Amino acid sequence: MSDTHLHLGLDAGELSLKVVLYDAKEKSVVRVGVLDVPVPPLNDIPTFETALQVWLTENSIEDWASVSLTVSSFRSIVRQIFVPAEVEDIAEYLNWYLSTIINDSPKQYYMDYQIIGGSKESGWTVLFIALREEWVNGVRKGFRNKKLSPQIMNVDATALLNLIEVGDDQPTKLRCILKADIAGVSLMWLSKNHLRVLRGVSTLELVGREQEDAYKILSEGIVKQIELAKTENSVNTETIFVCGDISTDALFMDILKAKLPETQVELLSSFPKIKVSADEAEEALLPLCVGALGAAVQAAEVKA
Repeated sequence: MSDTHLHLGLDAGELSLKVVLYDAKEKSVVRVGVLDVPVPPLNDIPTFETALQVWLTENSIEDWASVSLTVSSFRSIVRQIFVPAEVEDIAEYLNWYLSTIINDSPKQYYMDYQIIGGSKESGWTVLFIALREEWVNGVRKGFRNKKLSPQIMNVDATALLNLIEVGDDQPTKLRCILKADIAGVSLMWLSKNHLRVLRGVSTLELVGREQEDAYKILSEGIVKQIELAKTENSVNTETIFVCGDISTDALFMDILKAKLPETQVELLSSFPKIKVSADEAEEALLPLCVGALGAAVQAAEVKA
């Protein structure tokens, strides 16, 4: 087993693979990369592995303690669920719950959960995650170099939860994070151990449109979800922290800010308790790679 403090975090997008090398001992981001791939990495593991191996070789990275992978919430099912006290088997209860919300057999999904509150007497609040089993098996079995095969696989919502807990100087404060990816936009209101609200905006109807028109439609969808979160979930949104594939596109940010004149819209580019030792060019990529950083941070906490 390696005694290094370095952890590789990966975020598999639709047309890119985001990579972060994180030093757990120093709580520092060492390297950051965005690797273009011709097909979604989860759909072609050999291409995924080759792109990652090339990046590691180019950057002379030879040893790491763990590899962890996060995927978009649009490729998964993520729910915060209350499990009643009378339930004896949480996994069995969640299997039943999954069967009520899908048109397929639960056996086609890999399920996991994290207890984030409650007790045996009052019941449990759990963060429930379900991923297509074919994707999980592809990642687990598809890598030729087993050292590169991710040991931990999660979704961006849980990656960001871990990142808030470790990197934020006020982890119990409710934050609104907007992860704007090509696959879709996720709006998360979260704090330490608590995903209060998760909402999404699809990008399917934007296909084939001019970029400016697409961003206007997307921003209108975001505004609608923020309004629904206020009325249906009782959350106020004074500040939005933006990350993801299109977060560094100035046109998108300008249009989003214009649609939200009373809300402070900021790029999620740093965390108070995590240093960045990567060079300036790589540091500029960090808003795109927040999911990968969250994955690496989670793995580091598990290994600690």
